[in-house]
This record gives sequence, structure tokens and C-alpha cells, in this order.
Amino acid sequence: MMKLTNYILLLISLVTISGCAMTGINKERDLVGVSTRKTKVSAPPYGMVYIPSGSFVAGASDEDMSKNPFDQKKTIEVSGFFMDQTEISNAQYRQFVEWVKDSLKTDNVSELTYTFEYFDFQQAVENRDADRSSFLIKESVHIYPDTLVWMVDFPNAENTFLVTDYFSSGQYDNYPVVGVSWKQAKAFCAWRTNMYNSYNAKHKKNEAKLTFDLPSEWQWEYASRGKLNQMPYPWGGPDIIDSRGNYRANFKTGYGDYSSDGGTYTVPVKHYKPNAYGLYNMVGNVAEWTVSTFGEAGSIGILNDLNPTYSSYRKNEARKVARGGSWKDVASRILVSSRIGIDQELSNSFTGFRTIASYTIVK
Repeated sequence: MMKLTNYILLLISLVTISGCAMTGINKERDLVGVSTRKTKVSAPPYGMVYIPSGSFVAGASDEDMSKNPFDQKKTIEVSGFFMDQTEISNAQYRQFVEWVKDSLKTDNVSELTYTFEYFDFQQAVENRDADRSSFLIKESVHIYPDTLVWMVDFPNAENTFLVTDYFSSGQYDNYPVVGVSWKQAKAFCAWRTNMYNSYNAKHKKNEAKLTFDLPSEWQWEYASRGKLNQMPYPWGGPDIIDSRGNYRANFKTGYGDYSSDGGTYTVPVKHYKPNAYGLYNMVGNVAEWTVSTFGEAGSIGILNDLNPTYSSYRKNEARKVARGGSWKDVASRILVSSRIGIDQELSNSFTGFRTIASYTIVK
């Protein structure tokens, strides 16, 4: 019995000594890792919803295939991100304009420019041995919308009331902003990023930093489909009218017929029912800018199947992808796979945008 007792005491002593040794961690000697401050996003930013990670069949899987190299289909995976429930409205974009007015202390709209920096990742990847600071680009962008687009796009139509009122009048506050180029939309994203992160830093909020941007066209399509894979519209399809006889989107319903769906031009950003993710007007109303470059390099057939995108800032690749069709397009042009290329410097009366912030929630 005595020997057993001594053995037990010896084991206890060894465990105690071992435990003491384990607590003697020396950061100058032991590999302990470096931890950053733990931050998280406590809730989606105001007006945004979370789009969870997932895979889907992207591309023209819901319409007749053509010889167009872009009309292909491919299963891809998209990481989670926040997305605006609605297209950016006149009132929201006006907040940007007013901020710039205050910062520059001017009411002259021709003087309203916003200067921001962005990193050209595509160029950095292709020139990995170069000084990376050379790919940090500073740009100043005139940010006031081109209100004349209503007459430029429709030269023989009486749209002067839209030129004078659409952006500036309160009656259109909740309508999507138009007359905004891709570069202006990018400037808005940079401003929103700075506003969000600066506020949290100033008020010492333990919130993760977010970068707001335009979605890639494949993030846009994934979100637009609203969990309905290989369907032509965000609500499924193929019917564009619901069981009560109401149109499900804002589009051109027939030759010379723009108003049967409830809107002659654009409609408010929360018109019609949202898709399964809670996103409004993902097709029709206004086409939406994406960050993606339009061209052969951006063809889905040659892109990665994990978070694919191709965004170039080269002058010879200035056409950017706009998705979803608009109020002036017929039903076959407002599919979740509909895409057009528009020069990044140009604006029109039928293209707007919404923003995203990449953030994967780890469960």
C-alpha cells in the first residue's frame, strides 16, 4: 500500500512540474504567433443584406445558346458579401454630392470632384517584380450626375422635366440615380468606404473595416438569382406577370408601351417584390454597373471557378459590364444573365448601380 501511495504522489508531482513548465512561455523563444485585435461586423451596414457563400451555374443557362463567346455556362463558387438591398437612390447619391460640396466649399456643380486612390491588382499580378507602390493610382472624378442624359438618349422626346427635376427634386428621392458613369460609381464607393471606416475609428467602435465596391458581374448574378439556380428571372420564371396579373419588374412591355408595368421611366428602388435574398429590382428598372471589364479576358469560359472576376484599368479595356437590363428593355433583355458593355467614362438614363462589401461570416 505504501509503494502504491508513493507512486501516485510521484505522478502528481510530475504532472505539476509539467504544467508549470508549460506555463513558462517565452515570446522571445517560443513560436506563439501574433494575434491581431479581434474585430467583427456586428450587423450588416444600413440598407444592406448578407449574401452567404455558395455555388451556382453562371451564364446563359436560361436562354438559347448563341455563338457569342460570352454566352457560356459554368458552375462557380462565390464567397459571402454584403449587398445593398436597392439600387443607389438619388437621395443617397445626393448625400455624396453634398459632402463634396461641403468639403470643397462650393455650390458650383462643375467644380465638384472627388479624389481617391485605388490599387490596380491586375497590373500588379502581371508585373510582380515591380515596385507595388507604382500600382497605387490617384484619380479625381467629377461626381455630379449628367442630367442631360434624358435628352441625349431621347433627342426627339419631351424629357426636359426629367433634366431639371429627376436628380434635384424631392419627389424623385427614392428613384435610382442615373447619369452616373462607372468612374463616378467607383468614386462613390471610395467615399462610402472612407465614411464608414472613419466614423467607426473616430468613435472607437470595435468593428472590422469594410471596403465598399461595385460587385463583380458574377457576384451580381449570384445575388440576383436569389437561390433559384438556372432560372431566367430573380423570381424564377418564365412568367413576368404574377397570378394577380401584376408585372414583376420595370421593363418595356411592348412596342411603344413603357407604362403597363407601373412605370413610364424608372420606378422607386423598393418597387415590386424582392427576391429570396431581400434584393429589389435586380432586373429591370436600371441596369447596374459591375466592377468587371467587358471583353474576351473577362469571358466566363476562361475565368477561375472560385470568385471569378476580371477588372482592368487599362485605357484599351475601358468597357465595363452592366447587368440586368433596364426600364427601356424588353422582357428578353432583363434576364439575370443579361449583360452589356458600356465605356467607363460614359453615362446614360438607364444605368445605375448598387454596392457590395466583401465579408465572409465564419460559423
